[in-house]
Amino acid sequence: MIESAKKRILLVEDEALIALAKRQVLTSAGYEVTVAHTGEKALEIFSGSLIPDLVLMDIDLGPGIDGTEAAAMIVKNHDLPIVFLSSHTEKEYTDRAEQITSYGYVVKDSSNTVLLASIKMAFRLHDAANALRRNEAELQEAQQMALLGRWDYRHRHDDLQWNPMIYRIFEIDETAFEATYGAFLAAIHPEDRETVNTAWQKSLQDQQPYEIEHRLLMDDGRIKWVRENCRTDFDETGQPIHSIGIVQDITARQEIQQRLTEQTVRLNDVMENMLDLVAITDMDGSFLFAGRSHERLGYPVSSLVGRNVMDYVHPDDLAYVVQEFATFVQSKRDSTVEYRYRRADGSYAWLETKARLLDGNDTTPPRILFNTREITERRNLTHKHLALADAAFTLQTCTAETINYTDIAQTAQYISGATFAALNIFHSNQESFTTQAIAGLSEHIQRASALLGFSIIGRTWSYDPAREAALGENRTTVFPSLGALASGSFSASIADKITQAFHLREVVIIRIATTTGILGDFTLFFAEENHLQSKDLVETYSSMVGIALERITTEQQNARLIQEKETLLREVQHRIKNNIHTMTSLLSLHADTVTDAAASTAIRDAESRLRSMQVLYDQLYRSTSQEGGSLVTYLQSLVRQIVDLFPTGNEVAASVASPSERCEESLTMSAKQLSTVGLIVNELVTNAMKYAFPASRSAGGGGTEAPAIHVSVDCPDGAVTISVEDNGTGLPETFDPENPAGFGLVLVNAMVEQLEGTLRYESGPATGSAGTRVVVRFAPDISPSPP
Repeated sequence: MIESAKKRILLVEDEALIALAKRQVLTSAGYEVTVAHTGEKALEIFSGSLIPDLVLMDIDLGPGIDGTEAAAMIVKNHDLPIVFLSSHTEKEYTDRAEQITSYGYVVKDSSNTVLLASIKMAFRLHDAANALRRNEAELQEAQQMALLGRWDYRHRHDDLQWNPMIYRIFEIDETAFEATYGAFLAAIHPEDRETVNTAWQKSLQDQQPYEIEHRLLMDDGRIKWVRENCRTDFDETGQPIHSIGIVQDITARQEIQQRLTEQTVRLNDVMENMLDLVAITDMDGSFLFAGRSHERLGYPVSSLVGRNVMDYVHPDDLAYVVQEFATFVQSKRDSTVEYRYRRADGSYAWLETKARLLDGNDTTPPRILFNTREITERRNLTHKHLALADAAFTLQTCTAETINYTDIAQTAQYISGATFAALNIFHSNQESFTTQAIAGLSEHIQRASALLGFSIIGRTWSYDPAREAALGENRTTVFPSLGALASGSFSASIADKITQAFHLREVVIIRIATTTGILGDFTLFFAEENHLQSKDLVETYSSMVGIALERITTEQQNARLIQEKETLLREVQHRIKNNIHTMTSLLSLHADTVTDAAASTAIRDAESRLRSMQVLYDQLYRSTSQEGGSLVTYLQSLVRQIVDLFPTGNEVAASVASPSERCEESLTMSAKQLSTVGLIVNELVTNAMKYAFPASRSAGGGGTEAPAIHVSVDCPDGAVTISVEDNGTGLPETFDPENPAGFGLVLVNAMVEQLEGTLRYESGPATGSAGTRVVVRFAPDISPSPP
């Protein structure tokens, strides 16, 4: 399908949040949206070049012009639909809106579905109104071209009203005409007055419309021929109230018909054996000649001559055909059109007609030659190909939740021409199948279920060896009757009941299969003398359905495997976390039993390092993604646990924060990098707890400031900066950052090098206090999300 340009919608709403929400809904639905918060701004937009296709107008717009006033100004100069969107449901508001436009009134708390449906309906109503105006203009033009006039007669007052075209046809001065039925009869040729009056009186007596052709006698002795059609409305007692009629000047047609009668006979002899429908009309489209081939449509040739070709065109195609005909007459160029034409039995055939102008001369006016062939089968085949293309798109995009078995059965029914179509889906064990859907008239399906004694849709059938043997390896199998297929639970007696009830004849089964096996079948039932149509298309469709069913099954299996994998992964992570917890618990117990202070400290250090890994795994285990996690969240949990390992940990204030809200919310890293960073922070915080706060100060014996450790995380220029700062005693004068003495700082240097980062120590004045600050900077392997 070719996409058209986006529809432009002007949303007039003074509440910014509501406007933002509605704009998002409309944009998601494919519309281009402009927002105006006041009536004045909405009017200003209409002074520009980009005029909206529709206005969604709030009524209350605060000070200034309200919504109804703005809408009235808009529709005064612009033809477009306006839908009112308001929280008011009072009648006075709806009445105000309806006085301006009737394209819709949506209450603000209505669902988005209601809003979008109202907008679509407004566009359709606007298109319909435009089409109606075009049709009215075309009708007036057609009346002028056809010399067609209209009259109204009010019986009780003997009041006859003619439109100007009738005065023109009758050549009567409108100001001098006495508008009565008697005056009308006086204008008719004297020899035809009784015939016309008899037809009129009979139509009133029978309460039926009438049609008659008669002559008019002009003042100068000329004779005109007219055709009249009339219908009458009656009251409950059967008395006539109002009659409406049309009068068409057919003088030229009558004259031409008379001159061409002999030519028609001779031409018919030549053309009576032609396969195409050949006709000649006057320039108004009235038949002057119709070949005998028209009898294939059920019309005797004599019934066509004198009628207009437009009389038989399908109502939905009439405006298009009339327009094409007018264009052809004006341009005088050959023209070809496709349209539906009514057969004598009321059905419609698709025809392709080529028109050619036959130039006239001094004695013969110009005429039109129509060469027509029936293209019903070609059109049906084209539509079936289109239906197949639409079905292909649907099947490619459907899922187990959205697949529509009823639509699939209906498509198979349409393509095949079947009376009923059943979709059967085989179970994975190939020992049974279920009738998922049936296409056909719903009342017939219900009736069939009543005859069988059970519902067909959803019925599961056991494997039937006789049925499978009859089908064999065939892709398509045709059975002369339902009885020929009956076996097992579907007995011949039931088959006979169904066959007689619905006049069934042929039954066709088309396998739904892929390379992996048979997934189901279409069982097609044909009534009367109908047979399988478009076999290749139906088989192609069954292959498409098979591929879709196989894909959906594969997707379901893959989804189950992914779920199982995720469950297993979480179980592994859970066990790793528990194992680390067990190890830290063992180290803690061991440290409590060791009397040597250095050994106890070493064990505590090892415990804290393991605990950093434990915190990381705990975060990954709780996260929806195991590939990485938030750095800030990880450190907030880690730092507090490290501090609490020390006996004086409850006396030290520990905090982790980020000066940038963006970093705190979106800075993520891989699990590997988080583990490395955790070890670095663990060593730095552990060193601070060991050496920054002398025992006398931590016990409250000295110092003016409570012990504190603060970890800061920032992400300037895409890099990560982690600062670990304490307010303790600072670094000793003998400290050499290039050659740290302890194992912990050696480990820090190694980890920073692994990160390809930098490490900086600051103490005393550089920190703004007596404490120590260690700054680590590196590039993350997962960049922070953009702001």
